[in-house]
Amino acid sequence: LQADIYEARPNPDGAVAVKAKGRNVLGRWTRTLGSGADFNLQVYYDYTLRDFGNGFTEALDTWDFDSQHRFFVGDRHEIVWGLGARSMMHKVTNLPLFGFSPGDRRLTLFSAFVQDEITFFDDRLRLTLGPKFEHNVFTGVEIQPSVRAAWIPIEGHTLWAAVSRGVRTPARIDEDFFLKLTPTIPFITGNPGFESEELLASELGWRARPHERFSLALSLFY
Repeated sequence: LQADIYEARPNPDGAVAVKAKGRNVLGRWTRTLGSGADFNLQVYYDYTLRDFGNGFTEALDTWDFDSQHRFFVGDRHEIVWGLGARSMMHKVTNLPLFGFSPGDRRLTLFSAFVQDEITFFDDRLRLTLGPKFEHNVFTGVEIQPSVRAAWIPIEGHTLWAAVSRGVRTPARIDEDFFLKLTPTIPFITGNPGFESEELLASELGWRARPHERFSLALSLFY
């Protein structure tokens, strides 16, 4: 269990222009189960307030929950799965020409994942696969699958490959931000139809260790 409180104010010489203060508390519980399995749980709360000194202020309350369970099935399968949830209340005091619309918005994120690491040929071949699921307030459900393989053909040499999909989901600045030239003439506005950025990554690598004090690696990414 850990907690922290902080506050930053402008120096007399103006070196720090933004007033900031906040507090957070984090709790983590880990338990070792039978047959090499384990379970961990983490919960935290964080509060941040920033005052830019020009009338614009920003406050963020964050509650976060995360859990993970690892266990074995037979001699070949190591399974890890977990659940997560986050709730953030973002409140801003807007300026006439700059800010976020709406000024206050609650953001939620729910996630779940499962991963199975399978071993073959006396641990010389490892196959890891599984998806991650997320639900956010901007684009709904996002699925991020991944497949990885590592092969040890001879002692001291490892070949590995992976294919995975990742996303960057929109943030408030993508949808809610505005900057106006005049109260009626917009210059920059967020797009309510902003979609997640998608990444399809392919990786290939080789690692050799001819000596206990020397190793060589080559990696390719696309």
